[in-house]
Amino acid sequence: MRPGQPAAGGLCGPLEFQPGPAAPQLQPGSPGAPTPAALCGSHGGLGSASFVAGRRLKRSRLLIYGLAIAVVLLDQFSKHWAIDQLPLGAAYPWIPGLLALQRTSNTGAAFSLLSGSSAALGAVSLAVALALVIWVERQGPMPLVRQLGFALVLGGAIGNGLDRWRSGAVVDFLALVPINFPIFNGADVAINLAVLCFAIDLLRGHGDRRV
Repeated sequence: MRPGQPAAGGLCGPLEFQPGPAAPQLQPGSPGAPTPAALCGSHGGLGSASFVAGRRLKRSRLLIYGLAIAVVLLDQFSKHWAIDQLPLGAAYPWIPGLLALQRTSNTGAAFSLLSGSSAALGAVSLAVALALVIWVERQGPMPLVRQLGFALVLGGAIGNGLDRWRSGAVVDFLALVPINFPIFNGADVAINLAVLCFAIDLLRGHGDRRV
């Protein structure tokens, strides 16, 4: 070891300062003495920031997938209840002046659009769900409203997709009373709420802000 060099053991390991012949002896804690914190501080800061970002990303994905699963479970439970309790086509008041319960079988898309295209729409639902998962996995931490949007549209796509894959038709049972509007279901509601979340996110111009 040449005089004036730190002892082996790594940059951030225990340090033994070996003064040269002309250098004064530096005691630990004296002015000018090198310390591990001084040499490793910048590296520790970067590691801490990376750790915090990793935890934020994990919480973001947990929220998205957890809420998506909750949407699917609620949607499927409500549809099974409608099948068991509501005769096909019969209408029953639920919220007076606003909503009625009327079960129908929909072979099209949301709100009975593209009726008779169940097989193609089932493939679309699968593709949308896979694309959303891939997209989420490639994203960093995102604003809360965007997380909610991804969770709702993912849960809605899977909820209606399960109906198409299982029986070739989607169960709709919610009818608006004040206006003549296609009958819909919980997954449709989730998808439309997702559109609202994305619109709010766009209007606020969040960019990369974590809100």
